[in-house]
Amino acid sequence: MEQTESSIKLPDTKAVIAFLVETFPACFTQEGEAKPLKIGIFQDLAARLDADERVSKTQLRVALRHYTNAWRYLRSVKAGVARVDLDGGESSVVSDGEAEHAKTNLHESMRKAGVDPDKKPYKKPAEKGARKPNPAARVKPKGKAPRLDINGLKIGDAVRVVGGQRPLPGTVVAVDKDSVQVQLVTGMVMHVKGEHLIAAKGE
Repeated sequence: MEQTESSIKLPDTKAVIAFLVETFPACFTQEGEAKPLKIGIFQDLAARLDADERVSKTQLRVALRHYTNAWRYLRSVKAGVARVDLDGGESSVVSDGEAEHAKTNLHESMRKAGVDPDKKPYKKPAEKGARKPNPAARVKPKGKAPRLDINGLKIGDAVRVVGGQRPLPGTVVAVDKDSVQVQLVTGMVMHVKGEHLIAAKGE
């Protein structure tokens, strides 16, 4: 018996999150500022998607855990901010304790990633008469990491995005004709041209 498109299981957590964003856009988002989710939203999801064979309850639980542990989401959980249900309707508001818990989790996650959550980026004052750096020459990745061919990338590939003082690690979540969508370790998803992609460390 052939499987219909609607009965094919979603392959991984990233695909499940993309599915949730598409199905419940007023609740889930992969770009911009996230919204705190209603307490008990897993039960709502399980009920609404009970007949959908593409996603299981286990996949939903794992995807929710991944989504709510992303830095972008943890930053959105602030005291007094309204939580939203699947249709974007406001539920309860985030309590002081919930906001503090989210902040603690965010800082622990950032420290594990080697980022100091309390340290503000240092900007060296420009010297008088100093020449402004050439933006085109500013980014030069160390080592011999090759630039990547978009045509050779697939969803789930680890890459680094060149766009600042050092390349940022991320994972390919979608491949377009002349660019790819990369989810950074911060949880942010961005469109990136091939010339701004290099291989992940260790490749």
